[in-house]
Amino acid sequence: MTTTTERESYVKRASRSLDAWGERLVDLRKRVEREAGDAKVELERRLEDLETAKDRAAKRLERAGERGADNFDRARDEAESAFSEFRDGVARAFEELRK
Repeated sequence: MTTTTERESYVKRASRSLDAWGERLVDLRKRVEREAGDAKVELERRLEDLETAKDRAAKRLERAGERGADNFDRARDEAESAFSEFRDGVARAFEELRK
């Protein structure tokens, strides 16, 4: 079972990580603004999807912080999954811009 201190520590660490990747999303948006044509349209659509993924991760992280010890592990796993989806999507989008 997870203690309150462990849960709080996890939420703080995960929030900082989510914020850092959110900053990368801001950087990505700036780079996409410099693109043109069909590539820009596609990247803008992906940015919207990434914003949705970020919001989903933030909500699941908030939910994990609100859960009691009995439900925390499951809520943490859901938050981790949502965060991974967001982080990986941002990383892929940066990679595509480098091509």
